[in-house]
Amino acid sequence: MQNNISKLLDVWSPSKEAGEPIGLVATTFTFDGAFFEEECLGRFLNIQSDANSDGPVYLIELEEKLAGVGISIIVDQNHCSGSRNLRWDLMSARMSHGGVFHPKITILAWANVIRLIVASANITENGYRENQEIFSSIDFTSESKISIKILIEMIDFLNDIISEVVGQQERPDTDRSKTFLQRLRTTAKAWDKGEKTLNSKDIQISTLLVKPGGKTLFDQLKDLWKANCRSVPKNAIITSPFFNSPEDSINLPAKKIWQLLAQRGAVRVTYNLPVNRFSSSIDKVIIEAPSSLVENVPKSRSDAKVDIQIINNILSQNKEEVIRSFHFKSICLKNPESILYMVGSSNFTSSGTGLNVNSNYEANLVFTVLNNPKQYKVLENSTIKGEKIRKNYEFTNTSTINEDETGSTEYVPLPRFFDSIVLVFEKEFIVELSFSGKPLTDFEVLTFGDEKLVDENSWVMAGRPATLSLKWGERPIPSGMKVRWKNSEGFAYWPVIINDKSSLPPPADLKNLPLEILLKIITSSRPLYLILKAWLAKKSIDNEKERYEDINIIDPHKRIDTSSFLLQRTRKISYALYGMRQRLERPVYTKESLKWRLFGPIGVMAISRAILNEAHSNEERAFLLSEITLEISRIKYTERENSLSSDIIFAEIQKVIKELHAEIKPYTREISSEMKSYIKRVFKTAER
Repeated sequence: MQNNISKLLDVWSPSKEAGEPIGLVATTFTFDGAFFEEECLGRFLNIQSDANSDGPVYLIELEEKLAGVGISIIVDQNHCSGSRNLRWDLMSARMSHGGVFHPKITILAWANVIRLIVASANITENGYRENQEIFSSIDFTSESKISIKILIEMIDFLNDIISEVVGQQERPDTDRSKTFLQRLRTTAKAWDKGEKTLNSKDIQISTLLVKPGGKTLFDQLKDLWKANCRSVPKNAIITSPFFNSPEDSINLPAKKIWQLLAQRGAVRVTYNLPVNRFSSSIDKVIIEAPSSLVENVPKSRSDAKVDIQIINNILSQNKEEVIRSFHFKSICLKNPESILYMVGSSNFTSSGTGLNVNSNYEANLVFTVLNNPKQYKVLENSTIKGEKIRKNYEFTNTSTINEDETGSTEYVPLPRFFDSIVLVFEKEFIVELSFSGKPLTDFEVLTFGDEKLVDENSWVMAGRPATLSLKWGERPIPSGMKVRWKNSEGFAYWPVIINDKSSLPPPADLKNLPLEILLKIITSSRPLYLILKAWLAKKSIDNEKERYEDINIIDPHKRIDTSSFLLQRTRKISYALYGMRQRLERPVYTKESLKWRLFGPIGVMAISRAILNEAHSNEERAFLLSEITLEISRIKYTERENSLSSDIIFAEIQKVIKELHAEIKPYTREISSEMKSYIKRVFKTAER
């Protein structure tokens, strides 16, 4: 651990050894989809083009890289809204018992690295760029010395979240998320050496997870101290921007913290607290916290002391004062030989610490050190340091908005009656609206163009189906609908789920690419977006196709008489198909990426369609589709750790071969017998 100021966005970027991105799952209370897609995903996927200056080229690169990964974001029901690319899933955590969904967990998976991030920051521009936040990032690999148990516990916690508050019914998005998490768990277990690799004097790391009905934060801190430290702590340092309401005179967290400390001798609790940003100009500091924090000192103990320190939210930056809202959450316990430091999402409230019956979901990491002065100092230097108050102060003792646990949103929470909206492609797009439980009076489901899809009357007339299917047609694909009902006090946002991401249409500039650009893409070592950027620029200038340099190669097709059509471009196509085969032989890490290679806008089937459209004769069409078939049947796939297996690859290739066979049949009626014989031999060899 280091005591420095880091940029949370930086830890979304892959390390040099990370390998290809596989997927991610993240949780947040508030959420900014545009910020996430451009800034967070841009780094995770290593997007090279610029969203603002590169326009369609950026969309093409984003689309290509999104097609090969699995992405799930779980957001509290009060903030789960906004337009998005349907290639990543947005899931609402529906907290019916009264608490809020508040953990800030991110798991980023590349081929060789799984990164766990636990933070206080929401996935918003304020959380990542404006506020004062705290986070911890841990990389796991097959050679990690850090206990893999931490990662497995976080994966299991996320699985519980999906089952308990996201969706009890089977849905495409929850199925994708659970499959991805199971894959991560399998990898983590494979990396687990089954032995303790850390010295007991090193920094030990544990999870501390809060959920309704689970162990409280204080009970878990007590257990972790007992397991990893010695004697009892003498000091506690609490850093939190939010606390129980001033009207709550008991303030249970402020009482519980004293129970963790030694019950004899001198003990001290230090609170790092936010101040009113306008109070620095007056004679008195206004602390935005309840006075019950200091009023809960054990009255029977004269050696129990409370210190109040402040976190300034006005910082100097480039010789100017800027407001950086204080959003840290941490607890430190220590004595001269042991130290424990917890960081994460838990505010020092009854809901955040699990003391309420209706508690929040929270996620924290705990770092402990015993009998190691050097590591003790590292951990101590990592703790947050407040400023001593140099003038009089007073507590607000009036109710302030806890922006973590209430806050405003333009949408009201979506009732559980509205279970899911799934977009399914069956020759055309169909919207499947699923309902469960007691219906709401006078409900309406509308598009954001105010087109009514269904209301209570039409649903009743249809027989009150659990799932209502409606044709979507050629309308633009939505990322969500809006819902209202009697006395709803506004609209709720209902996210749309795509059943199969490979059915989503590509960006307009990737649709029906001409054969020449497809050939250039599959034979070039340059990234797709750079090739298309040059092509689009040329197209906009003269609207003429690029010309290819002649490629001097030996004609591989002398086994049959192809003199009527085997011209220069045919040889170039044959050379390009060899490049296509080489691309397919590279390791692939997700089924989505495999589908993109085979069925995407620059995949095998896209090339076959372009050939069918541009070939000069039926014999040329039949011959070149046979050549595609022959090339992909010869693939020698290279497996790597965490890549898809050869069995999966070859099963999908066989599907493509069968599809090519169906495509070629209409063009074999009026071709030479020699060509028919050749095509028959090709498919007899290729189909297994």
